[in-house]
Amino acid sequence: MGCIDGEPPMKHTPNRRIDTVAADAAARTVRRSRLALQQSVRWLGFWLAICLPVVYLPLLAVDGAPRTGALALVLIGCQLLALLAGRNYTPNP
Repeated sequence: MGCIDGEPPMKHTPNRRIDTVAADAAARTVRRSRLALQQSVRWLGFWLAICLPVVYLPLLAVDGAPRTGALALVLIGCQLLALLAGRNYTPNP
């Protein structure tokens, strides 16, 4: 069998199938890793949203603490970020 227009003949070798299987496996691994990372971020956000008030309420309640206003804004910002990150957390996915 000769070449048409100087191009080598198309080969349907097992290498194409192996490449496809390898690409599918890599895509599954990336998808599982992304899901694991998302679940970890949600878990951390959920528990931070629960634990942060236990930490920052006593700090804000202390009279005479320097820069209480700035500290309050930073801590409330952290609380909002934790709430946002942990909003879809489910303990047993």
